[in-house]
Amino acid sequence: MVLVPAHRSVPASASVWHADWDNPAWPQVRAAAIGAAIGKARDYAAALGATLRQVEHIADTGLLGGDTAPYQPGRIMAARALAVGGEQAGTPALNPVPQELIATIEARFRTTGVSLPST
Repeated sequence: MVLVPAHRSVPASASVWHADWDNPAWPQVRAAAIGAAIGKARDYAAALGATLRQVEHIADTGLLGGDTAPYQPGRIMAARALAVGGEQAGTPALNPVPQELIATIEARFRTTGVSLPST
């Protein structure tokens, strides 16, 4: 905790809210991301005339080495609270806002053999 003398003003232009890493909704969000990845992998395999056989790897984005984006443990949409009601202009509201949790993953799968037409 930082104590600031009363005579000194501390400017604040916004408040930012975020979901903690241990939020109980994270497992559901991650499970939904994995389910979406499996569905997409099945679609790709079907387009090649193959079927999905197994999951090779699943990890947070950037951990499998196939992405140049830096590792981010879940992308959290933060929002600024706008000044409302009888507050002074430029003073941030300190009311929490709903958060959207988004999990982004990388996944690698193995399929049955694919026969590509010769060109």
